[in-house]
This record gives sequence, structure tokens and C-alpha cells, in this order.
Amino acid sequence: MEFRLCLLLLMLVQLASQTQGEPAMACHNVTGASDVCYCSAFGRDREVACDGRTLTELPTGIPADTKTLQLNNNRLTSLPARAFSTFRQLTNLQISRNRISQIEVGAFDGLNLLDNLQLDRNELATLEDGTFQSLISLRYLDLGDNRISSLSVGVFSGLGNLTRLKLDGNAISSLPQRIFSDLVSLHTVNLAKNNIVDLDGVLAVLPSHVRDIDLSDNQIWRVDVDAFVRFPDLYGLNLQGNGLGNLAPGVFNGVPNLFRLRLDSNKMSAIPQGLLQGVGGLGLLYLDNNPLLELDRNTFVSVPELRYIHIVNISLSNIEAELFRPVPKLRGLQLGSNSLSSLPQGIFANLSNLNTLNLQDNKLESLDSNVFADLGNVQWLDLRKNNIKTLPSDIFRLMSKLLSINFQDNSLSALPVDIFQNLTELTRISFDNNNLTTIEDGTFDNLPNLESIDLSGNVLKDVSCETFPPDRPTPPHLNVEIKGAM
Repeated sequence: MEFRLCLLLLMLVQLASQTQGEPAMACHNVTGASDVCYCSAFGRDREVACDGRTLTELPTGIPADTKTLQLNNNRLTSLPARAFSTFRQLTNLQISRNRISQIEVGAFDGLNLLDNLQLDRNELATLEDGTFQSLISLRYLDLGDNRISSLSVGVFSGLGNLTRLKLDGNAISSLPQRIFSDLVSLHTVNLAKNNIVDLDGVLAVLPSHVRDIDLSDNQIWRVDVDAFVRFPDLYGLNLQGNGLGNLAPGVFNGVPNLFRLRLDSNKMSAIPQGLLQGVGGLGLLYLDNNPLLELDRNTFVSVPELRYIHIVNISLSNIEAELFRPVPKLRGLQLGSNSLSSLPQGIFANLSNLNTLNLQDNKLESLDSNVFADLGNVQWLDLRKNNIKTLPSDIFRLMSKLLSINFQDNSLSALPVDIFQNLTELTRISFDNNNLTTIEDGTFDNLPNLESIDLSGNVLKDVSCETFPPDRPTPPHLNVEIKGAM
């Protein structure tokens, strides 16, 4: 009787222990993997992945020589001191998408080789001084999408090898002086989606050797002349999605190495002459989603090295023929979602290096036969969502490199039989949702690389077996889409 009672009590204790939840086992000694984690830590990769397992605490059984540990998408709420001290070979630690609100100082003790630490999408509001001080090899730290509103001066102490820091998606409005004093290797800082209003206050804190600054989607409404002069090596600057009005010439003084500039989604109504003076090496420029209405012919005179221009949705209704003459190295031009009803003669002259041209969602009704005459290297041409009614038979005659043509959602009623002549590289043709009623036999002949023809949503009434080239026994296989045609 006493023995049975003792056995019953023992079973109850074990049951209570299971109910309270003991730490899960990550990797079994024999098989490696478990129900909780994928383990390749017994091979050369030495990786343990415990993603999406609703873990509330760190699992046991993680091999001491693990190099990569993934604990993403769980329910961890805190990281205690010395939580990872036995895993001294770790180089990659990912704890994204949890519920972590507290990290004790010393949580990362022993991780002298850690290179990558991801703590984004948690519930961190504060971090104590010295939280990361033992991570002497760390190069990438992601604290994005937390609840951080302020940071203390010593929070990043000891991170002399850190090169990339992400603080985006928090509630930061300012930074204390000398917070980055130990970050002698830092070159990329992401402060997007915070509450920054005072740009000067933030820039004054950043190390002068920083090369890439992301301040997008804040509440910055003003940028002073010489604002970035402290950053002579600046390569990328993102000011997208702020409340910026018109900028004064001289804002970008002192940054001769600037290559990528994002000014899209602001409230700029003009680009004053001289705004881009001093950034002659600029390669990528984004001006999308600003109420610019028009661009002066001299807008790009001082940036002859431009490779990509994005001027989508700026309410542009007229465009000057000389606008792109100063940028002969241009490879990508995005002009979609404007109000262009015509293209002036010579608008694309001098753009022989252009590879991609996007004119979708404008109000174009016709195209001159010579409009693309200088675009011999364009591979991707997008003119969908216009109101084009006819196409000259020789409009593509000098575009032998074309791979894709998209005229979806226009008003075309016919295609000249020889319109695709000499386009031997063409792989995709899209003329869906037009008013096409017939396609002449031979229209798609002599296109050896053609893979797809989309003619759906038209009113085709007479399609013969000779309309499309015969299916080829070797790749590419031709896919013809005429669904919705009558």
C-alpha cells in the first residue's frame, strides 16, 4: 500500500513537471534532429534551426560547437545572463520575431566569434549599457522593428568591428552624443521608420566615416545647406518618405562619392538648378511620388554618370527633348504613372546604353516611328496601360536586342505583319487587353527565341493555324495565351 502510494506520488510529480513545461530537446545525440529543431551540427555545417516552434525558453541539447543557431518566430520573452556562454563557436545567431522585452547584461558572454546577431521584430524598449560588450567580432546587428525610443551612451560599447547597424522601425527621435564612439568600423546605419524630426541632431552623432545612411519614412521636413559635409565617403543616402519640401542648392555639398540618392515620396514641387551640383558621380536617383509636375532641361546637367533614373508618378505631363541628353550612360529609365500624352522627337537621343525603358500608365495615344531609333541596346520595353491605337510597322527596326515587349491594356486594333522583323532575341510579347480582331499570318515568324505570346482579352475573330509559328521540338517551348478571345 505504501509502495503504491509512493509510486503514485512520483507519477504526479513527473506529470506536474511536464505540465509546467521542461525545456525542449534541440538535438538528440544519436539522430541529430528532434521534433523541435533541425540539426546539422553533427556535420560540417554545424547549424541548429529551431524556427517557428512556439518555444518559450531556450532548448537544451544544442551541441557546444554549433556555428549557426536560429530561434526565429518563437515566444521567447527574455535572454538571461550567459544564455549562450557554452556555444563559443557561434558566428550566426538569429532570434527574430519573438517577444523579447529584456536582455540581461552578459547574455552574450562567451560569443567572441559571433559575426551576425539578429534581434529584429521583438518587443525591446530599452537596452542596458554593455549589453553587447563581449561581441568583439560582431559585424552585423539588427535591432529593427522593436519598441526602442531611447538608447544610452554605452549600449554599443565594445563593438569595434561592427560594420552594419539596423535600428529601423523603432520610436527613436534623437541619439545621445558619443553613442557610436566605439564603432570605428561602422559604414551602414539604418534609422528608417522612426520619429526623427531634427536631422541635424542625428547627423551630428553619426561617425564621419559612415558610407550609407537610411533615414527614410521619418518626419524630417527640412535639410540645411551643407547638411552632409561631415561624410566625405557617403555612398548611399535614403531620405524617402519624409515631409521634405523643396531643397536648396548646396544641400549635398561635400559628398563627391555619393552614388545612390533617394528623394522619392516627399513633397518636392521642383528641382532647383544646382541641387545636384557636387555629386557628379551619382549613379542612382529616385524622384518618384513627388508633385514635381515638370523637370527643367538642365535638371541632370551636373550628374553625367547617372545609370538609373526613377521619376514615376510625379504628375509629369510634358517633357523636354533635351532632358536626358546630359546622361548618356543611363541604363534604366522609369517614367511610369505620369500624364505624358506625347514624346518629343529626340527625347531618347544619346541613350544608346539604355537597357530598360518603362513608360507604363501614361496617356500616350501614338508613337513616332523614330522615337526608339537610338535605343539599340534596350532589352525591356514597357508601354502597358496607355491609350495607343496604332503602331508604325518599323517602330522596332533598330531595337535588335529586345527581349520583352509589353503593350498590355492599350487600344490597338491591329498589328503590322512585319512589326517584329529582325527581333531575333525576343522572348516575350504581351498585347493582352487591346482591341485586336485579327493577326495576320507570319506576324510572329522568324522569332527563334520567342517563348510567350499573350493575346488574351482581345476580340480575335479569325486566327488560323499559320498565325503562330509551329511548336519547336527543342526549347524554348512557345506558350500562346489567347484566353478571352472570341
